[in-house]
Amino acid sequence: MSYRTVSCILSFLLALAAAPSAIAQAPSVSPCQSAPVTVLPLEEMSASGNARLCVLPERLRARGVLNDLVPGNAYTVWWVYIDQPGECQGGFAACVEAFFLDANPRAVFGLMDSGIASRRGQIYFEDTLNGMDPTRNAQVWYLVFGHGPADRSDGRRLARQLLTPEDPNVGAPFLGVEGEPTGYPVAEAVFTVR
Repeated sequence: MSYRTVSCILSFLLALAAAPSAIAQAPSVSPCQSAPVTVLPLEEMSASGNARLCVLPERLRARGVLNDLVPGNAYTVWWVYIDQPGECQGGFAACVEAFFLDANPRAVFGLMDSGIASRRGQIYFEDTLNGMDPTRNAQVWYLVFGHGPADRSDGRRLARQLLTPEDPNVGAPFLGVEGEPTGYPVAEAVFTVR
């Protein structure tokens, strides 16, 4: 073996031996953050839970649990993305008019997950939004809508309960929403992208 080969092997082994201590000394920054699920003051009901958001390279991953829901009722959980939240920091109840009720709303939202509350009043939810690269200081909300008792007698009606907001302000007419809203905001979790 040549001197150069031995030298390269020794350099590699020394670097390898030093790597664990360098890694141990580096501060670990988690790409995930947690937030409580809080009830919105718009409806007289209780809801609680925990939510988690992971901001990964070109991907957002959501996970959580909702508690204290009405057993047998249908619920949807929505992604809400607000790129420039500076004008409103108060969550859904405070920001609904400014960010949602406009021809070109600042809040962009789409379905994350849905389900029917168990006998214990729980729903677990999760989703991954691939390709998303959020702006620093943008807000990501998980917005929970209630849809009343799950209508298992009509497949189309149940699909609307589990796939649409059932609110004419955000769904008419193409999502089959007519007249008074039957979907209503229940709770939220709010995250600020770091």
